[in-house]
Amino acid sequence: MITTEYSANPVKTLSRQEVEVEITMPFDVDDTRESIETKGVSWAGLIRQLNQVYKENLGNSFGAKVRAADSKGEELPGQEVMDALVAAYDFSGSRTSSESGMYEDEKELRSVLRTQLKAILRGGGVFADSELTVQTQKEATEGVLPEGKISVEDFNSLLENAAEGGVFEYSEASFDFGGDPEFEYDDDGSITAYKNLAAVTAHCAEMAEANLAAKRSAKAVKASIAIG
Repeated sequence: MITTEYSANPVKTLSRQEVEVEITMPFDVDDTRESIETKGVSWAGLIRQLNQVYKENLGNSFGAKVRAADSKGEELPGQEVMDALVAAYDFSGSRTSSESGMYEDEKELRSVLRTQLKAILRGGGVFADSELTVQTQKEATEGVLPEGKISVEDFNSLLENAAEGGVFEYSEASFDFGGDPEFEYDDDGSITAYKNLAAVTAHCAEMAEANLAAKRSAKAVKASIAIG
């Protein structure tokens, strides 16, 4: 059993939407195998967890590239792309993360999805027979859910399932964001419509990746100007 009562270790804030909690990190950079095991942690178990995080990080990066290629009708990436991701993997622990505990790619994807999902809800016909908007935080606090609105809790569940390719259960129906994305295109190859919900996630992942690339490029330009 892992205990978190180690005052020498930092406390991290984790936020998910409107909920914020604190977590005391159980491990310190000066920990050795012996000091970790004195905390009741299995060394073998810890290694398995590290491998799982490694696999998930690489899987998220590879999945974004697959969805982006598929949405453009391009050849899907294969082992060579994964090998490149492995070679470039950063073990320094300096990968940028936000105060929410999410990495910047995860945060950007949810930001794009949030906007896109709200637009879909306003359009009606997907998750309900008519237009839906999201309950305000004030309404949620007061326990009021006006007609024509989806609760904050349900919208957060919708957002997470969309981001993770899961299944959203709502109003006695299931909405699956998994599987292969399908789009409708116009003559110049631009996306004109989503044919399934997996396409929503794939398109938003592509937009999020483009947004981050633009932000990083802007930072690089500013840095070069400052240095020059």
